[in-house]
Amino acid sequence: MSYLTIIGVGRGGIHTVNEMFRNGQGDKDVSFMVCDTDEVILLKSPVENKFLMVVNTDSEQLLTENTRQDFIQKTGGYGIVIFIAGMGGRSGRDLLPELISCCHALEIKTCCLVTSPFAFEGEVKIKIAEDTLFILRQCADSIVVVPNDIIQKADADLILANAFQKLHLIVAELCHELCFILTEPSYVSLELKDILNILRNSATNIIVTGYSKGENRIITSFENAIKSPFFQSYKIGEVDRIICSFQCSEQHQITMNEVEFIHEIMRTKIKEGVDFIWLAYFNSELNEEVKVTLFISIDK
Repeated sequence: MSYLTIIGVGRGGIHTVNEMFRNGQGDKDVSFMVCDTDEVILLKSPVENKFLMVVNTDSEQLLTENTRQDFIQKTGGYGIVIFIAGMGGRSGRDLLPELISCCHALEIKTCCLVTSPFAFEGEVKIKIAEDTLFILRQCADSIVVVPNDIIQKADADLILANAFQKLHLIVAELCHELCFILTEPSYVSLELKDILNILRNSATNIIVTGYSKGENRIITSFENAIKSPFFQSYKIGEVDRIICSFQCSEQHQITMNEVEFIHEIMRTKIKEGVDFIWLAYFNSELNEEVKVTLFISIDK
């Protein structure tokens, strides 16, 4: 049984998990599950591990007791669950918190990777998303919110028909980065509890990535990461906790001299007292480039 599972809840979450499954992003450490109240939606998913949520309409506990017990049985043995869902509908607002509570009954750590509606989807959906985020902050260990409108900032010419598909790909990539640091061994030793502490629930959690090669590739890749549209509304001096994940090839490894650039980043770009962790990994897909992924938490 894998240590970490990614669960798509509702149609939006299921679409993203389907993309990850088709791209072969699961392995011995990461598995997938899809959950919905509509059996037809589940049957269309290529993911084998499906869970039909049965709703009890006349109870404060929306999922039936049998559904809760079946879900607890399915998730028993996992160490971490990443839930992926949209926040504009009932699945995210009403059912996702109940699934999280089932995980916590088993002392499973939970992280929610959720999307907020496009502005054009209307005030009703936006209000549901705001209510959902408030509820999730009370129960999930960590939340990363991806605003759908970020797609327009990243690609203003993107046609509407492709917008949601593009969004699913972005969320899938963010989830992949999160899974990487939670499951892959870093050659800079760090305990999992320290990583989870950085990713604990904050007002804002952001994941951004940058690449660079050549001279000053460490600092340049860091600067490219914070130029991401996801970080556009913030300043690096405002962050409260940060994980800095560096990846390189074994042929072009990070040198001790380059480690000094990491300390320069800490001294010059991040405010004093910030909880800063850096990790280093080998990535066979890279050549001369360094890849930097930042997991940023802001409390206010």
